[in-house]
Amino acid sequence: MDKDINRIITDDVKAGYEKLVKELKSQYSAEIFRRIDDAKDKSYRSLSKTLKNHSPGIFEEVKNLKNRISKIKNEFYNTSEYIEAQSKLVGLRSELDSTDEKSRKEIEKDFSRAMDRISTLNVTINNRVKPLSDKLNADMLELKSLAVSPAIDFDNVKADFLDEIDKILSEGIGEFNDRLSEIRARFGIKDANPELPFEENSLKIHIELFPSEIIGGKEDLIVSDNENPEKN
Repeated sequence: MDKDINRIITDDVKAGYEKLVKELKSQYSAEIFRRIDDAKDKSYRSLSKTLKNHSPGIFEEVKNLKNRISKIKNEFYNTSEYIEAQSKLVGLRSELDSTDEKSRKEIEKDFSRAMDRISTLNVTINNRVKPLSDKLNADMLELKSLAVSPAIDFDNVKADFLDEIDKILSEGIGEFNDRLSEIRARFGIKDANPELPFEENSLKIHIELFPSEIIGGKEDLIVSDNENPEKN
């Protein structure tokens, strides 16, 4: 009986400790990521201002072109023609996975035709937006040439950003471990090993060469890629 009570108490204490640590990690990881985003925004603004001074109006043009291309493509992908073609392709792929050898050849022919149909539709939409895409590519080349020109102090912008990231991580992780030590002491846990307030592999920082207007939006610190490979 006493053993059962002690086990319940121990389990409750462990659960309470783990809950506090989880909340602490959530708090500090959110704050670190927020500060990193702020540092990115600062770098974007600095580079954006310099580029705009050398090629006025091009930022707005690039942003508008990207929005127009995206709108046209999304409208096309949502047409009944494209949706039906994709549904047919997905259905045939499922059939291929579950069919016997006797029926496979005929399904493979249908699947090949369905793939050709999707490819044709993708070519159609790409041709439709080609004038806009060509203009966008030309503007991007102009911006890239500006970014590597002596007039643009990109290396310093990048160096300042890296220094700021080092500071944010050092301060955030240090403060987190100070709080963690307090919680460990409260629960009588003798563990001096430092921890990170986030999964080590989850902090994937992309240092973009251009402001968000050019690259199409800041990438998430924790990256998830769910692109549709059939929309080329």
